[in-house]
Amino acid sequence: MKLSLIACLLGVLFAVEAHAVEAVVSDPPELQTRRLEHLRSMQKASIPLLTSYQKSLQGLKEQFTRQGNLEAALAVDKELKTVTSELESATATAQGSIHSLQAPLAIVSAMYEGPEPGQKFDATKRVQKIFDEGKGSATIKEVVGAADPAPFKKKTMTIEYSINGQIKKKVYGQGATMNFREDLR
Repeated sequence: MKLSLIACLLGVLFAVEAHAVEAVVSDPPELQTRRLEHLRSMQKASIPLLTSYQKSLQGLKEQFTRQGNLEAALAVDKELKTVTSELESATATAQGSIHSLQAPLAIVSAMYEGPEPGQKFDATKRVQKIFDEGKGSATIKEVVGAADPAPFKKKTMTIEYSINGQIKKKVYGQGATMNFREDLR
């Protein structure tokens, strides 16, 4: 019962959020503001439910671990990671600036490149994952890890992104920190 209530609430929240992102581009600013205030309120309401569910999952994981049921503990851990991510997203949305939510932003590509042709590493999936997790920033090193398309040479990270239907680019130097909310406007 409790799980189905949480699932239902999350479904409604994500549907409202998806609607908000789709409609933001053409709706009047007053409607956008009210919709985003509503989304924030919904996310705030979900935080206690997600927190309670997270705590119950942690207890269940510990129980399965003590019993030596590692398969069940891993299944609970997977669910726990999902709930933790949802909780972080809800918290960020509830605490975030309404204005930072108004511009629908999507990562199109992220290329880490050396000075010579062919010295490339496609970091799109890694940047997208960090962005989707709701992290506001990441260093180039965090994104590319050990992938070095041009050892001992200067490299750049070029992020191509879409914001409000426009494709834009941002270039970062080697070792830079990417601040998604501030840099990608």
